[in-house]
Amino acid sequence: MTADPPTIQRMSPEEERQLAKHRSFVESLVPEEAISGSYATAAGKLDVLHAVLDAGFFGLRKRQELDSIGVVLGDAFVQELGMEWVMAEDPGGRDPAIVLPGTSVVLYPLTMIRHRVESRERNDIREVFEGITSEIRQLTN
Repeated sequence: MTADPPTIQRMSPEEERQLAKHRSFVESLVPEEAISGSYATAAGKLDVLHAVLDAGFFGLRKRQELDSIGVVLGDAFVQELGMEWVMAEDPGGRDPAIVLPGTSVVLYPLTMIRHRVESRERNDIREVFEGITSEIRQLTN
């Protein structure tokens, strides 16, 4: 038995502002010169996320901070694959997600990060990103 696909909707201006706040939080952890340099790339974002997660700054009770990391992970997918931020709604609620236009591919980067931290997984965020990116490219080619 498969679950019904989520309903995909555009983000409201308030939801977009919330994502911007999350991005600003992560950017506050990055030296200012890096913002216009390496952090501007998907690989640079992943380097920052790897360093932050590896340092163990955020525990299970830091949901806002973990969500901020998830937003930047989503931004890396958006940059690398041309995905788009949306809101996905299902019986469980309404959550930020990214979709690949013209496909049924939907990712929940905020949830990805939360689950990794909660389960104490130590996978390299870059490896996770590359694995998912590779799968999506195989599915869409």
